[in-house]
Amino acid sequence: MRRLRAQSLLEFALVVPLLVGLVVATLLVARVLWSHQVVWALAGEAARAGALGGTAAQAEARARDRAAEMAQDAQLDGERLHVEVDTGRFARGGRVAVSASYTVLPLADIGPLAGAGSWVVDARAEEPVDRFRSGVASP
Repeated sequence: MRRLRAQSLLEFALVVPLLVGLVVATLLVARVLWSHQVVWALAGEAARAGALGGTAAQAEARARDRAAEMAQDAQLDGERLHVEVDTGRFARGGRVAVSASYTVLPLADIGPLAGAGSWVVDARAEEPVDRFRSGVASP
């Protein structure tokens, strides 16, 4: 009976680190995927908000404001979020483009994840400016 308990304890000691590693890896992958979805939605929403502006300057301001709102709602760290707004083709029938990138930090510097560094997720979205909308200059 004693031998059986010792064997069970040994098996438990061998399996637990593997299970903990699997859980940590799953959490890390989930965090990266969630961050990618948030950044993708942020870029799309910001591009849409920018396309509704009346001028290129308004489009950029609207896009940046919407990106900041969404980042705050998702509790993204503003220091690690980078948003670029391209209004160079802003006109009726033109486009507003938004590129966003976010640096995802590892959960902890322990075990095999130590030194893994960070991951950068990015997304780009373009939104057309309605060609029949009034108040926007033609190209």
